Amino acid sequence: MQVDVVLISYNQEQYIAQAVESILMQRVNDDVQVRVIVADDCSTDNTLEIIKSYEEKSPFLFVYLPAEQNMGVAANYKRAFEATEADYVAVLEGDDWWVDPHRIQKHVDCFQNHDDCVLTKNNYLQYSHQSKTYSVEQSSYEQLTLSQSLRDYVLANMSATVFRGDLVRNMDNRVYEFGHALCGEATDVYTHLSLLQFGSGYVLNDVMSVYRVDTGENISRVDRTDKEILDRAKLRHEQSVALLGDEFKEDSYASYADALQIVKKNEQNRKYQRLSNHLPPFIARWYAYGISVFLYDLKHSIRQCIPNKLYNFVRK
Repeated sequence: MQVDVVLISYNQEQYIAQAVESILMQRVNDDVQVRVIVADDCSTDNTLEIIKSYEEKSPFLFVYLPAEQNMGVAANYKRAFEATEADYVAVLEGDDWWVDPHRIQKHVDCFQNHDDCVLTKNNYLQYSHQSKTYSVEQSSYEQLTLSQSLRDYVLANMSATVFRGDLVRNMDNRVYEFGHALCGEATDVYTHLSLLQFGSGYVLNDVMSVYRVDTGENISRVDRTDKEILDRAKLRHEQSVALLGDEFKEDSYASYADALQIVKKNEQNRKYQRLSNHLPPFIARWYAYGISVFLYDLKHSIRQCIPNKLYNFVRK
């Protein structure tokens, strides 16, 4: 049984040693062969040299993909996935790291225990590079389906996933094109949705990796404007339907509808906070953060009781 670990890197000399060491500490059963595919996107710093310095002490074979010029994250993922040959493909981005020495084996075991498994995910820690703080990202699901993932995307971080090799090697090219359009570069959303067309995903309850955000070098975003939230949700809905078909239009729209509610709630909160500026401080604090939420939830609950046709007629 074979596992390819795709190491995605670009100008991450500050973090890459921690990432590589977390691969080398992995312990697998004798029947599991691990290979590390290094997909460095023409780093201009010492990232690649640091990776190579670990090769002699590695129990795993290293394979380096050539790159003559920077191609961007989406294209780098595409060539990396297509270069794999193993039964299962794990991903580690160069500024993330794994914290469980048995992580690979636990994912392999999950695949072996579920015939319908096309991808696995583990819970993880999100680490803010700026504030030096951790938060736990934990799924409430154990099994993932395409319909459910369209409505409620679970555990996005690629470094927390392992994919079935044959499926990830043969994904529709639109996975990369749409990912580039959606997030500037990321391919995680459509990679997961593409594979879930063919089976189920499973979430391992253990926290086994760390997702580093706000480093300045990666594409992680922890702050988005309301317009960005809405535009991104709309584009994801449109592209998901184009990739998967009209039968998933309702499931996909549910995620966009959730984004609409988030934006409306943000707007309502800002309105109440502006009004609270004219109140005494001790009342303003209660008003802005208490009554505003109550009034919004009350308004939303009443709206759910009104038939759409009547609601739209009254609005006209």
